[in-house]
Amino acid sequence: MFGNSTTPQQRINNRYELLESVAEGDMGTVYRAFDHLRQKPLWLKILDADHPMAPPRLNRFKNEFRRTPGVGIEGAWDVYDMGLTEQGSLFMTLECIPLEGSPSGGQAAPAEAGSGGLDAEWYRIVREHDTLGVATLELLIAQTVAAVGAERGLVQIFEDDGRELFNIPHGAPLSEVLDVSRTPLERARYERQTAEWSHGGRVAQAVPFFHDGLLHGCLWVDARDNCLNSSRLAAYSEAWGVLLVAERRLRMIREDKHHLEQLNELSRAVSATLDLNEILDMVLRQALDVSEAEHGAVFWGMERLATRDRGGQAVPDLQVSQSVIQQVLSQGKPLALIDTQEDERFATKHSIMNLRLRSIMCVPLRAGQEVSGVLYVSSQSVARTFGPSDLSVLEGLAGQVSLALANARAYQTIRELNAGLEEKVSLRTEELQRTLQELKKTQGQLVHAEKMSSLGQMVAGVAHELNNPLNFIHGNAKVFRNYAQDLFGLIRTYEQKLPNDPDIQRRKDDIDFEYLQDDVTKTIDSVVKGTTRCQKIVADLKTFAGHDEAELKPTDLRAGVESAVAMVQGRFGDKVTYQLELDAVPVLNAYAKQLNQAFLALLTNACQALDGEGVVTLQLQLEGDEVVLRVSDTGCGILPENLPKIFDPFFTTRPIGEGTGLGLTTVYSVVERHRGRIDVQSRPGEGSTFTVRFPVSGIPADAVPS
Repeated sequence: MFGNSTTPQQRINNRYELLESVAEGDMGTVYRAFDHLRQKPLWLKILDADHPMAPPRLNRFKNEFRRTPGVGIEGAWDVYDMGLTEQGSLFMTLECIPLEGSPSGGQAAPAEAGSGGLDAEWYRIVREHDTLGVATLELLIAQTVAAVGAERGLVQIFEDDGRELFNIPHGAPLSEVLDVSRTPLERARYERQTAEWSHGGRVAQAVPFFHDGLLHGCLWVDARDNCLNSSRLAAYSEAWGVLLVAERRLRMIREDKHHLEQLNELSRAVSATLDLNEILDMVLRQALDVSEAEHGAVFWGMERLATRDRGGQAVPDLQVSQSVIQQVLSQGKPLALIDTQEDERFATKHSIMNLRLRSIMCVPLRAGQEVSGVLYVSSQSVARTFGPSDLSVLEGLAGQVSLALANARAYQTIRELNAGLEEKVSLRTEELQRTLQELKKTQGQLVHAEKMSSLGQMVAGVAHELNNPLNFIHGNAKVFRNYAQDLFGLIRTYEQKLPNDPDIQRRKDDIDFEYLQDDVTKTIDSVVKGTTRCQKIVADLKTFAGHDEAELKPTDLRAGVESAVAMVQGRFGDKVTYQLELDAVPVLNAYAKQLNQAFLALLTNACQALDGEGVVTLQLQLEGDEVVLRVSDTGCGILPENLPKIFDPFFTTRPIGEGTGLGLTTVYSVVERHRGRIDVQSRPGEGSTFTVRFPVSGIPADAVPS
């Protein structure tokens, strides 16, 4: 075919020289041309790309072209090039390969004229037999052989595409007759005129039967020299031609009648049922019977409704050409591919090549004016010769069933809806119940958030009021410890100066000086430790209340989690095993210090929940538009009655002095400040999982600190 360096029109201009227009008509224009590449004359035929002959039905095309007036040379025609011009017309380049002994030009010679008529027996045979079956043909060839003075004979009947339909011999077995008649018959067939052969005192003639330019058959007879009546042979040949044409027309009428009866029967059948599967089965069975294809399918849009083979069996994995179906759906025109290997439009389609599809016929199914689906038949083994009548019948079949299919699909949909209505109501009820539970949960979260907000305001005030006296006590306790140490040092100096003073010794004994010195030091240290703990509580309260804002900046959550793990490892030692499943997640715009404090609180809570040794698992991953952190432990779990209270300030299940009850409260506050959510799932004795979700967008850079 064409290369990529030139357009089809340039290819014609550069390669072919159009010498003259030979003929014009419905079949297009035939030019006598000169091929500069091959350096030889040939013929160029140009016709509209939408013409019914545009799909290259080569055998039929060659037969039509051979009969074009003015073409000249008769012989075996070969189409060796074809393509589309820039105007969208199809052109085919043809070359004639003359048969040995064929004339160099001119038209087919007419059959030899002669006088003489047909015997009455011929008319009787024709009159008494409705169709040209094998038995009738045997009687007629016997009558013909006897009437023309021959000893042996053979009649060949051809289909429209040139295929041999029958070979009926007389006077000898078929194989013997074919051996001696092959050469004259081929000459008569391709030279389109009577071919004569004589040898060893015998003479044979082969006569072609033409009508309306179509070759319908050939007659061969063999006789002793001077015994063959050529004039009667010409009359019988003409009668054979007329008879074959009449028989062909009668057969076409009967086929059309049969197809109409089938369509009528199918129309009644599909109108009597709304069962979709039954309609599809009838449609495909009829389509395959008409087209003689191997497989058939019905598509509604691109949805495959049914597939069948010639035996009526379903073929769920039937391979079809999507490009053919899409073209018919989009253009709304039927498409027949006689042989995909010779069709330029589809021969290079990888799907057709890979599936090894040889013949395809596809017609649209219409619902009103719109194309709703297709009826598709195909063959893989051999190329099928789909004729215009096949396509017309298939279109009629499609028209009959389109509305029935639409009604059946609608009925099936209604039936399925009714059958599943109760189930759908139940599913909808369950969905509404789940929605109600979620609404209740959301309502509880809103109430809890409002409560936490109120607590935050109160805690902020309390923290502010406690902070100053705590700082005063903490600072003065350290000063008082220094003063006490100075006083004790002064007393020891007096003891050194007055070691034997009885009054000083008696006073030390009265107040138990050694105990007093040790106890004062411990008391001051206890006050310092207590104030330090109170300062920590106040700091947590301030964080919970939102008065400990740090810098808002891009924060790597993965690094923060790893840092928190490193901090708790030293505190809890080897009794805790950490399993980290930390994916790379987007950087969030957040308060890094607060997030790290929240991560540390979650990890500490998980480690404290372990009874002896245990495992703490941390998972960090991206889910949709959220960054999700899950902290799981294999500890004691949380009692159901305590779950609603775990984020409340000062709530703790740990012994007095071991927890402030502000760790999870701080976590909740930090998560909420970062527009996130926190959930907990826990079962007593099986451990707990805290799930924290942050939006990927983080906190806006222009957000006002809460």
